[in-house]
Amino acid sequence: MKYSQESCLFECSLRFAIEQAGCLPWDYPIPFADLTRSIPVCHATVNENQIAVFNAAMNNGTNLGRCDCWADCESVTYDVQVGILPLITRDLSVVRTLLHS
Repeated sequence: MKYSQESCLFECSLRFAIEQAGCLPWDYPIPFADLTRSIPVCHATVNENQIAVFNAAMNNGTNLGRCDCWADCESVTYDVQVGILPLITRDLSVVRTLLHS
């Protein structure tokens, strides 16, 4: 399986949500790091609050700051900066002269 930051963040959120709710809904994958651990299945019929807590934890973007996920190996990230300088018209006339000679 190929690493991706998106998958890492999803798995991290999943582990946090399991920690908060104490269970995992049947339609979610078991996090790779927890394959050997027994995780209870959330049952809405037993405790509706478990599902609500799990969903709230999955949708809480602030928890992603706890994740230690590296950027994708094949991605490129650019830092963009915008700057403004005055336009010196006499320098343009020198460039124009050089281009036309």
